Amino acid sequence: MNGDAERIHPFSKIWFLLQADELYSLTRFAYFAGLMNVTFRNAHHTLEYYLQASLAGRISLRDLKRLGHNLTKLHKAFSDFFSTAPVSRDVIGYIDRFNKMRYPIESGFLKILWGMPLDEFFNRFDQRLRKGVACFSIIDLDRIVYEIREKVVPSSDIGILAISSEHASFLYRDNLYFRPPVEET
Repeated sequence: MNGDAERIHPFSKIWFLLQADELYSLTRFAYFAGLMNVTFRNAHHTLEYYLQASLAGRISLRDLKRLGHNLTKLHKAFSDFFSTAPVSRDVIGYIDRFNKMRYPIESGFLKILWGMPLDEFFNRFDQRLRKGVACFSIIDLDRIVYEIREKVVPSSDIGILAISSEHASFLYRDNLYFRPPVEET
């Protein structure tokens, strides 16, 4: 196979980013609507697409496919190219398990803990107890998305994430990291 056939098309980064932005907005909507299972699964997919956007053009298509949907592997590859913020491998590995929530027996989650920040969750519960509890906080997702997205597209180039006022109401609601664009006067 020649090198050109192995490269990821330049538009792929943008495509992954657009998909990630939509999933991020959808995840926030599901969170505020109380749709727990949708929130968990979409949080995983959101991070997957942002990580894939960060890797598009940096690694071969074959290597990107080899990483698959595994957030732990994607985040490690991401960390090889970018100086990473304090998102620990434990947090990424924990969120990676959300992908298996389609198959409840595989994920091992028996209970859902809604709204507790992951730092507090990891400090409060030992490893054995954490295995059966799915914990989610929108603040954690916002922070992780911001840290990854900032590496892909700097805030100054962020453009418009929201396409309508209804969309913006869910995207920017209680969001400490992303703010609506300021209108110049």
